[in-house]
Amino acid sequence: MPKIKHIALSTRDVEKTAKFYIETFGMKQVGKVDDPGTRGVFLTDGDINLAILNFKNDTAAGIERGKSFSGIHHIGFQVENLEAIADRLTAAGMRLECSPIFCSGGELKLPARTDRLKPDFRGVPR
Repeated sequence: MPKIKHIALSTRDVEKTAKFYIETFGMKQVGKVDDPGTRGVFLTDGDINLAILNFKNDTAAGIERGKSFSGIHHIGFQVENLEAIADRLTAAGMRLECSPIFCSGGELKLPARTDRLKPDFRGVPR
């Protein structure tokens, strides 16, 4: 059964947002990222991971949202069989084009707003 692996938040202030979740919910920091497209921290409560991200450019953020978007960016699901899930998504009327951002290592990342998905779904809302 697929399980939620992480929830990714896009924010303008990574440190302030991470501090809120650490101090309010007792989450623990387990990693950091600072690459050409993204800066952020990874938190966990022991069950679910939270990625607090600030995208440095629209390409990294996804042109649908852009780098100034704040909110839930995507939800990552750990799946046993990526091909089987892709078949289920296709049967639901979605087209999935995997990329390193949206499908890797048995993990499928879906956008937070599935109500905006159209039949030409490519891993991001249209």
